[in-house]
Amino acid sequence: EERGVTWARYHLAVTRRHENEPSSSSIYSQNNPWDPPVTFESFIRDNETIEDQDLVAWVTVGFLHVPHAEDIPNTATPGNAVGFFLRPFNFFNEDPSVASRAPVIVRPLDPPACSR
Repeated sequence: EERGVTWARYHLAVTRRHENEPSSSSIYSQNNPWDPPVTFESFIRDNETIEDQDLVAWVTVGFLHVPHAEDIPNTATPGNAVGFFLRPFNFFNEDPSVASRAPVIVRPLDPPACSR
């Protein structure tokens, strides 16, 4: 089992906040991935309740860099950013606005002309 990178199994994990769990991994995990100083799986397997608690959302993100000739002699990465969207997926059976009692319809005042 890859105990040093168990965080990679999850896109998102939510746990109770603990002062002694500041990060999901360690730079020292690469020295001994079979017995790392931090094992993320232990954060989840303790089965603590998260109701009415301070929570931590552990989000796994990454980015892709395609090497090219301009990388030589060094790889500058200005403008690269990493982020995530937290949005529901299949939360409702259908669009919840269907049941809205106060729908909003947006129409342009003057339709654009279709001439060249």
